[in-house]
Amino acid sequence: MAQTQDLNQKQLRFARLCLAALQKGHVQGEDGIGTMKEKNLHALLKFYLCEDPSCHEVPLKETGEQEGQSRMIADVLCNGIAYEVQTGSFFPLKKKVAYYLEKTSLHLTIVCPLAAVKRINLLDGQTGEVVSRRKSPKRMTEWDALGQIYWIKEWVTEKRLTVKLLLLEEEEYRLKDERPQRRGWKRPAQKFDCYPTQLLDEIDLCGPEDYARFIPQELEQPFAASQYAQKTGLRGVRVYGAIQILEAAGLIEKAEKKGRAQLYCALPQEPGFESPDE
Repeated sequence: MAQTQDLNQKQLRFARLCLAALQKGHVQGEDGIGTMKEKNLHALLKFYLCEDPSCHEVPLKETGEQEGQSRMIADVLCNGIAYEVQTGSFFPLKKKVAYYLEKTSLHLTIVCPLAAVKRINLLDGQTGEVVSRRKSPKRMTEWDALGQIYWIKEWVTEKRLTVKLLLLEEEEYRLKDERPQRRGWKRPAQKFDCYPTQLLDEIDLCGPEDYARFIPQELEQPFAASQYAQKTGLRGVRVYGAIQILEAAGLIEKAEKKGRAQLYCALPQEPGFESPDE
């Protein structure tokens, strides 16, 4: 019940910030959200993490931490926690994650927004008017974050690292390409910006006990990658990426092979450990 109330409070605050951003017009370069000429999703999430703009874009050299990486800047730095908002791949963050965890005493939280519900608006390239609006059939879940977490899997047991998943409802805007179409080929619309409208859920992953949510309770032991794919719905390289994350978290280990298939088994957890699914 307490978690539900906490989420409700976060959703209300998120909705308030979204409304404030809309009232300011989302104009890049004006005071408020958008000042750093960032995309609106990235800028609004920084205000969600901390509404004090003086805590945004803080050079790490101002924290009194070790020198040598003075060019690094935290998206948000508040109460000993550094936040990095990553709307794309986690791969470029590897060097920065290593610096935070090896050179500083800060707790690092990587914020990963996921479009659980997205509506796509097509804008006229000349007038800027919305000419069509449709709901995207793709719905992202926490499982979609595994492809990003794969790039930082060596740190998933670090207690000073949290991956915060924000499941959002978003409005995406695309600019219609007004150039003449080539024969047999339709020019794709260009993504212009993305505006969050609602926070649906927030999930924190900090340590092996949180990553246990990615081991289905009904998964037979030992299991092959194909069985894991069947239970989770993951496909291709994402299956093996997820398995490597679970290995790095110390939740599973390799067992004997069955023919050419590598088998894995879940490891017993410490007393008091409870899976989030239980």
